[in-house]
Amino acid sequence: MSPTVRMGIIYGILTAIGIEIYSMLEFAVGLHGKYLSIGQYVGYLRYVVLFIGLFLGIQKVRDAVPGGEITFLQGLWAGIIISVVAGLIVTCYERFYLAFINPEFFDTWIQFTIDEMKKKGASAAAMNEAVQQAQMWKSPWLQWSIYIIETSVIGFIFSLILVPLLRKKKTKQ
Repeated sequence: MSPTVRMGIIYGILTAIGIEIYSMLEFAVGLHGKYLSIGQYVGYLRYVVLFIGLFLGIQKVRDAVPGGEITFLQGLWAGIIISVVAGLIVTCYERFYLAFINPEFFDTWIQFTIDEMKKKGASAAAMNEAVQQAQMWKSPWLQWSIYIIETSVIGFIFSLILVPLLRKKKTKQ
């Protein structure tokens, strides 16, 4: 197994663990329930954890190569592996979380959405449509596809940013 693949898998696992620790902290302080009005925004901070995991993983791949010189594609490949591995693990965790740790999350979210729409004077038809859309998120297959794709695509974009910053240019002799 190449260092890129090995480090990509390791840092994908570590990144997923970091994302899920952050998620559990959110849950523990009530951001998935009582303080959902705040939680709806700070949940995006999980991507900071993904960014840090990608940074550290791509840097480790670079440092594992003799001379510390990697090509853009080597760095991008490492970022893709990290993102996909993290995405797969996060998806498994999220399914477990929604089934066993916080099974009432979607109902809480739907009620929160209705309450917010009422405050803004939304029509009954608009609220009904929002509830129907929210109900779709209860589908395990939709969750699987969205979590994996979302983490992989955002990780790919972050990698496009990080690789040029982290790679060392080949020195001229």
